[in-house]
Amino acid sequence: MVGRSLLISLATCLSLVVTAQAGEITQFFVGYSPDGGPEINGCSGHGQDLANAWRQLGPLASAAHKAILALEKPQPPGDDFDEARWNWNNNARMILETLAVGIDPATGGPVDEPGMDERWKYVKQIVEDITFAWDNNHLPALSANPEQIQMNFLFCGDKGWHKLRPTAIFPDTNPPQTFAEFSVDGQVLLPDGAWWFNGLMVKVFPDQNKDAPNMCDGRVSAVSIFYLNAIVICDPIWNAEVTIREMVPESAIKEDQYIFGVAQSVTGTLYHEMAHLVGLRRYGNLYDQPFYNDDGTPMMDSNGQPVLTYGPAKCVALAKMRPDLVYKSADCYLYFAVSAFYSKFDWSSLQAKSRSPPRVIPPGVRPPT
Repeated sequence: MVGRSLLISLATCLSLVVTAQAGEITQFFVGYSPDGGPEINGCSGHGQDLANAWRQLGPLASAAHKAILALEKPQPPGDDFDEARWNWNNNARMILETLAVGIDPATGGPVDEPGMDERWKYVKQIVEDITFAWDNNHLPALSANPEQIQMNFLFCGDKGWHKLRPTAIFPDTNPPQTFAEFSVDGQVLLPDGAWWFNGLMVKVFPDQNKDAPNMCDGRVSAVSIFYLNAIVICDPIWNAEVTIREMVPESAIKEDQYIFGVAQSVTGTLYHEMAHLVGLRRYGNLYDQPFYNDDGTPMMDSNGQPVLTYGPAKCVALAKMRPDLVYKSADCYLYFAVSAFYSKFDWSSLQAKSRSPPRVIPPGVRPPT
């Protein structure tokens, strides 16, 4: 530790990974302090809310993962009221509706259509990576090299960020040394400088020329910065409920309740941001994709900016218009996960419906209408 700055070695990080209990936010995010701890990440006053939401992320992620594993297998035998068959049908329908992946009832896995196998593998990997991260308190390594296990960061708000350049003085060095000069055991730790947030230093990469990372613009609930392995929680999120269970317990869901209202929570936002984090890290292209008009042109808002694919209705519409893009949009993973988590309901209309014989699974992605 150097002054108020927090520098955690890879060895320390790996030690946390081995000994930590899954489900504790303090074990996944380096330097995160719940209420009462030192204020280094800007989350004072929200520690318990975030901890509760992170604990609920595990069951949500697990439900989506179990649904994927079930869909790898053929449709279970029996009538449509049999629980295993009903769940399979419901999951197959929702992965088609929200992520444009068609499932073959006879064999399990994707239907035999151009591009479908690639789409299925992509979706399956994202869902697996989110579950792995929660279970193991770190993002999955992208190679056999354990140094791929990197530190993750959680921040609240964007007021504390600024950039310390290579020529800046490294904190608490005597005699003073710049970032380009300061070394430990002969190795310069941060030769390109660092992002600095309330005393927490995060590595800057050589091609990062901006003075501050992209942050909250006053409207968004959270932002993922994949090159920092960071999630930034923005102020509008605190208008949502704390967790999905607290927001609408399954026993309290009413007939015809819209799935959007069930999903909007801190837990849902964290799942959305984790989809960005794992997808951008692994594939480099899991963004909030632009939404399209019926004529195939990008939809623009009143300021001339692209309208993005947020919300279940846009996910379903984009799955029909642009199946090549919808599975690369983070919000659509959230609605698939929510439908798997609240499995006693039929969500095919995007509203909670009591169980009834599900519709026949359509063969693959339907053409645009």
